[in-house]
This record gives sequence, C-alpha cells and structure tokens, in this order.
Amino acid sequence: MSHHIYNTKAFIINNFPSGEADSIIVMYTEEFGLISAIAKGLRDMKSKLRYSLQELSYGTVALVRGREFWRVTNAATEISLFNKALAPSFRNTLASILAFVKRFSPGEDRNIDIFESLKQISSFLFRFQKDISAEDTSIVVLVTELRIMYSLGYIKNISTNKNILTESYTLENIKSWNLEVEAIKKMINEAVNISHL
Repeated sequence: MSHHIYNTKAFIINNFPSGEADSIIVMYTEEFGLISAIAKGLRDMKSKLRYSLQELSYGTVALVRGREFWRVTNAATEISLFNKALAPSFRNTLASILAFVKRFSPGEDRNIDIFESLKQISSFLFRFQKDISAEDTSIVVLVTELRIMYSLGYIKNISTNKNILTESYTLENIKSWNLEVEAIKKMINEAVNISHL
C-alpha cells in the first residue's frame, strides 16, 4: 500500500531522541501548522537526513501520515541557524520566537499568517543581523509575538495602529513600533493570561 507524500516548508523547532536511533522532530510547517514527526534512523551515522533536520533550521520536509504519527521521508535544508556566519544573538532570537509559537499553537492547524511572520522575521534578522541593536531586536520580537497571538485569536482588539499587524520588518518601521512598545507588551501579557498556557 502506497502512502501519499506531503511536501511542505518547515521550521525545525526541536529534535528529540527516540529509541535506539530514531528522533522525534517538532516543526512548524506551512501546510499543517505545528506537528511532531518520527524520523527513522536519524541518529545513525549513515543517515542522509541527520544534517537536514537540525534544530533551528528551515527547509523542505517530505512527510507521510501514519496511523498515529507523521513520518519524515526526506528533507532538504535551505537555512541552518548553526551557520558560523550567523551571530549567536540571531540564533537566540529565532529560538525564542519558535519556542513561543510552540507554546501557544494549538497543534496541527494550518496558519499561513504565522508561517509568513516566521519567514519574514528570519529574512529580516538574517539580512540586518549586524545593523540591528539589542533594543530593536526586542521590539521585533514583541511585534512578532503580537502577530502570533492575534492570528491565534488570543487578541481580539488592537489598541495600537492596526498596520502593525501587516507592516514589513524594516528599520524604519521599528522606529515607529518603538513608540507603542508599552501598549504591545500589555496586549501580549493579557493574551498570555487568557490562554492559560
């Protein structure tokens, strides 16, 4: 019996050992939202996928839906945050955002707004990692968290300029977002309390 193979873009959040040589991969995918999948034999030294499913990487993943679990059949990395050219602060920022997504996402539920936010902030930080200050980075994280909580329905009313939900990540926009930091923090904190997560 053949199984349908689904190809989707994905951010790899966690990679946990399972059994002798398998791994459980937690990822946020473009097509299915937050899922966990088994990668058979991934920890075997001969595995062709071991470098394609590292934590904090982005690429294409091929999946088969099993009776109980998804299974990874192939993967190709486009961006690895373990690249030595990337600043540690950049990796830490993306790790923090992905952990936030994992915490509040309801599981397998496609949400293209969240996926696009992850792509945009990754691209922005990758491009401007040497030009952006720690303060500006924290503002970018706050705006991303706001967008995630709004997309998930934890925030119903925006008390700031609603354009903040759709504006591009640019150095110029960060300056305007900085004027609304306190309001953004308040909305996020209220949403976290509502979620009970």
